[in-house]
Amino acid sequence: MQTAEMFRIFLDNLKIPNERMTAIATHYKNATRRLNIRFRETENGFNNRLKVGSAGRRTAVSKTSDLDMLYIMPSGLWEAYQVGLNPQRRLLRDVKDALKQTFSQQEVKVDRLVVQIVFDSFHIEVQPVFADGDHFKYPDTKADNGNGGWRVTKPRMEITEMRNFRNNKSRNLHNLCRMLRAWKNRNTVAMGGLLIDTLAWRFLKQTDDYDETGMVSYGFMCRDFFDFLQKEDVHEHYAAIGSGQRVKVYKNFQRQSKRAFKLCTQAIDAYENGYTKKCHELWREVFGLTFPKAATEMQDSLGLGSDNFVNESYFARTWRNTEEFTDEKFDDVDIRYPLEVNCIVKESGYRERSIRAYLSDIARPWLPPNKTLSFSINQASLDLIPEPYDIYWKVLNRGKEAEERDEIRGQIILGQTTHTEHTKFRGSHKVWCYIVKNHIVIAQATIDIPIE
Repeated sequence: MQTAEMFRIFLDNLKIPNERMTAIATHYKNATRRLNIRFRETENGFNNRLKVGSAGRRTAVSKTSDLDMLYIMPSGLWEAYQVGLNPQRRLLRDVKDALKQTFSQQEVKVDRLVVQIVFDSFHIEVQPVFADGDHFKYPDTKADNGNGGWRVTKPRMEITEMRNFRNNKSRNLHNLCRMLRAWKNRNTVAMGGLLIDTLAWRFLKQTDDYDETGMVSYGFMCRDFFDFLQKEDVHEHYAAIGSGQRVKVYKNFQRQSKRAFKLCTQAIDAYENGYTKKCHELWREVFGLTFPKAATEMQDSLGLGSDNFVNESYFARTWRNTEEFTDEKFDDVDIRYPLEVNCIVKESGYRERSIRAYLSDIARPWLPPNKTLSFSINQASLDLIPEPYDIYWKVLNRGKEAEERDEIRGQIILGQTTHTEHTKFRGSHKVWCYIVKNHIVIAQATIDIPIE
């Protein structure tokens, strides 16, 4: 399979299915119609709304579960929502009550900034706003110590810059943004959609290499993007594409970008040396299951034989790959909250210490075997996350011994606020904790466990 064909199939797999698009469009229309009835006494299903977020910027992918819509309130109602105790909360409740009349079978609830309509595989977040020139004022119920306040958003400027950049600089921007969402979901990268689009835009803005190229260059474009990303200085925030508004960096992404760069480089090398199956496996490590398998591998899975495999025996595995990934198990990854997990080392006859303190005390970079590791979520982290939610844990064993024992593990398991493991054998192991709400990963933490 040629490079252009690989990435064409990959992007086709990322497209939102027509049936899902039709359902989303219908829900947008019905929500708009209900709010127009409530606040304007008209039944129009299209006016006074703006699709924003990834859907508005045209960078949404098939697993996108968080769909955003602004409803533009009549300017004449501005004064009515300036008086009383937390008028912002009153506005959101008025919007909720209206939407509940149309969406009586769905959960409709007020969040801090929006009203959510929860469906089985996605939810629509409706944000009432008041127009103010080229931007909008939206309610924040928890501003001013819980008394409520107004904040500013400029989505039209972001949407316009995405369109203008595509038309005047590089037509590859939207596709790069979509592919990066697959990377984020596969690797649980704590990165919001607007940050992804902003970073892709910054990358393409500083190079002319991918202005006129097509999908045949997408492997190199992805490799060069991750090289660009791993070399970025640490930021607390970025200036958003078009609007210049602050986009928060939840967690540094340089290490994950470095790994992605390495995998991209290996995938390109494997392709150029005729290792077709290995090439596809490496791209799937970067982007997940939406990236296609090698054509010969797909034939083999259908019982059609594998005569077309060339030089693949070198990569044969003797251990079961049991690792699970968030893009397989959950609908989406949308990291919204910080999460801190502590790890305590326990051993008979010695005091308990954090893993960092233990390694410091023994002046070695590896944990000895036969120790008990107690993981626990910092309660302060959980206090920031609105209930209900589920907690999942994942333990991945790495190294030669894990493979020889056929014990790499890596399954994502439903758990509690605490989790216990034991140091058994050598390797650079890793533990993840995920907070999942409405089948969306909204927080995650990772701890490296080196065992000698």
